[in-house]
Amino acid sequence: MDHRARMRTLAASWRHAWVIVTTPTRSSIAWFIVLERR
Repeated sequence: MDHRARMRTLAASWRHAWVIVTTPTRSSIAWFIVLERR
């Protein structure tokens, strides 16, 4: 049971880290699209 809970916590932390990493990239891509449309 402890192993399963630890894996769930690890998956949640990975998802959190993925969101932190990909959010600036997504916003920069959006800015690039906005600037290219001008």
